[in-house]
Amino acid sequence: MDGGIPISENPNIRFSYVPNGASTFRVEAQDTEGQVFKAEWPVEAM
Repeated sequence: MDGGIPISENPNIRFSYVPNGASTFRVEAQDTEGQVFKAEWPVEAM
């Protein structure tokens, strides 16, 4: 995602995705100062 407007310091961003069989869901984000944030969550079996 590229934000086109200023986003708050602690945003809550929602989105949908289609499961692809992966066992984890991984997110990586970088702010305008170059700081990188990473996290992973287990994906529940459907």
